[in-house]
Amino acid sequence: MERWTIHQPSAGRYSLRINHGGEPFWCMFDYRLQPLPEFDGVKVELTADADTESAEWFPHLRLGILRGMDVMRERNCVWVGVRVEVCKIHTHVIDTTARGCEYYGFSFAITELPRLGTPLLD
Repeated sequence: MERWTIHQPSAGRYSLRINHGGEPFWCMFDYRLQPLPEFDGVKVELTADADTESAEWFPHLRLGILRGMDVMRERNCVWVGVRVEVCKIHTHVIDTTARGCEYYGFSFAITELPRLGTPLLD
């Protein structure tokens, strides 16, 4: 099992460009990644100063990130020592859905985290 982490704090905005021909969904979000070496996993948290709209959609986004972590584990990649802080979820009055937020979280976990992380040398 390969173990991955991040060594430096970073921040960004995750925004997919999806053209799938079906009902649209959208759930762009701002995040911060923090090393959390004493934690044997990934903590996904909403910042304390997040707005109520972000708090409404956060459970769906978090579920997607955690589901992505499960898929990574199935691929023999375990993430450790990482805090993902969601600062703001940007929404669209029509296109933001629970399914969309979960999909964005899942995609973040399997594409963006590996781009920002590094394998641990045991």
